[in-house]
Amino acid sequence: AHSTIRMRPGLPTWVGVSDGELRLTYDKDTGECVEVFNLKTDPLENHNLTGLVTYQDRANALLEASQKVLS
Repeated sequence: AHSTIRMRPGLPTWVGVSDGELRLTYDKDTGECVEVFNLKTDPLENHNLTGLVTYQDRANALLEASQKVLS
């Protein structure tokens, strides 16, 4: 799943992408990852996993796949 959100001009455009287990949100302009959630263990998205080594490879793969779709 893939979605893009821009609240209003001058604010970042955020892109959300999920593989069904992880959901990642990143800033479209900078590529900075702002959220990573494990939807299987944290379906209410209470624990942001951004920066945890355990999820870094999968988060990077989602980010790259998303950026390919948008380019």
